[in-house]
Amino acid sequence: DNANILITASGKLLGCGANRNGELGVGDEEERDEFVQLGGDKLRSECIVKASTSTAEHTLVLTANGKLYGFGSNESGQLGGNTWADIYVSPKLIKLSNVTDIYAGDYVSYVVTNGNELHCISSEARDGEFNQFHR
Repeated sequence: DNANILITASGKLLGCGANRNGELGVGDEEERDEFVQLGGDKLRSECIVKASTSTAEHTLVLTANGKLYGFGSNESGQLGGNTWADIYVSPKLIKLSNVTDIYAGDYVSYVVTNGNELHCISSEARDGEFNQFHR
């Protein structure tokens, strides 16, 4: 596995693993053999309610106050935005509001918002926009 993540009862995000593309969000690409708190300063004070990591080496995190963060590989634009950096080793805020669910797939991210709108984040999105589908 590339990364293993878990959320503690107090809402902290912990993880370990290969971290080849920064999917642990700890500011580097160094392997972690033991669980460490993820997300550095950006996520330290946040209460994490959902997290998803993919075999394509990226992670999505949803906070209690509705902020969506991503880190790791952005090879296919799966972390959104109009800056296509290959790797984000620290959490990147993904500007999408009213998020209710997340899933980090292979080279794509899926985000569900209020009203059951499904957003696909990938290189197929134009100019940093999100492809939107309805369930």
